[in-house]
Amino acid sequence: MDCEQEQNDEWEVIRAIYPDILTDRTPQSSAWHKRPLPRFTLHIVSESGICSVDLNVEFTATYPKSVFIYSITNVQNVMHSQLAVLQQKCHDVTTTYLGQAVVFI
Repeated sequence: MDCEQEQNDEWEVIRAIYPDILTDRTPQSSAWHKRPLPRFTLHIVSESGICSVDLNVEFTATYPKSVFIYSITNVQNVMHSQLAVLQQKCHDVTTTYLGQAVVFI
């Protein structure tokens, strides 16, 4: 399966699993008349509703063969040490499962 098909499959699953916390930020068009790559934000809130973060994800043209671009923003009521653990976990998952669609792990 090629990268584009894997991305399409993963994007459909992500939209189905996380409709309430997902904001689609995919551009309407891209250069060279190619299909724009998925770009989205997941707004993640703790069970208590006190803590939250936004996980911003942008697929690259070669994802999942390469790591997607991600960042954590809009951090609310999360200690720096907890944020460091979360950032390390994101790094570990993206490197450990390189070559696989991350949503399926």
